[in-house]
Amino acid sequence: MAEKKPKISIVTINYNDRVGLEKTILSVRNQICFEQIEYIIIDAASKDGSLSVIQKYSDLFSFWLSEPDLGIYYGQNKGILNSKGEYILFLNSGDTLASENTLTEILSFELSSDLIYGDMLIESKEGNLRLGRQPPVMTLSHLLLDTIWHPACLIKRKLFERYGLYDLNFRIVADYEFWLKVFSAGVSTKYIPVIFSRFNLQGLSSAPQNQNVLLQERKKAQSLYFNRITLFLYRDLLKVIRFLFSLGRFF
Repeated sequence: MAEKKPKISIVTINYNDRVGLEKTILSVRNQICFEQIEYIIIDAASKDGSLSVIQKYSDLFSFWLSEPDLGIYYGQNKGILNSKGEYILFLNSGDTLASENTLTEILSFELSSDLIYGDMLIESKEGNLRLGRQPPVMTLSHLLLDTIWHPACLIKRKLFERYGLYDLNFRIVADYEFWLKVFSAGVSTKYIPVIFSRFNLQGLSSAPQNQNVLLQERKKAQSLYFNRITLFLYRDLLKVIRFLFSLGRFF
């Protein structure tokens, strides 16, 4: 008897990015195993014609809405609340799945862990691509110095039922705060060698003008779950070691 594959809810949020939205929708529609996907679109009352794109492809969606909201995580929380899949993948407007075989590749692995993550292609504003790899084992040090990439991670939906939705007090890093919360609670993680998505670096968290807020919010989130000694050992000390190692390459 063939193993039953989990249903995956893909949530796309959009605001005034009609071109990017259609590109994202087409990358999902073209998946060979589209029958395993529940597709959800959350639009923040766009004024650029995005609604006509949504209506054009409405037969693909399990749920969609277009109404005003207060930002990315408001939209993603709406998507979570209206999803029914075992896992959720967030693929924001303008980002795409890496190929038409992406979900087929993902589903070829045994999927039972709470967080299942892989790699992704990172596209610069100039259109240049580089392959971003995530670590084969997720560690506290990695989380404190980096993050888990949202468009390259399946999140078990029950985690949101158990630990709550994204905290809207974090404007830019609510997903990062969620990673810290669930990791500190001991959820299971699994790396699979699959390129999940193609991520566009023009989002809110990538904008230069938001970097100070991003760093402040990261530190605030870290202080919620880890004491100063832990942060020193797994974050600050490693920063110093990395810096000294980089200096050594010049001598």
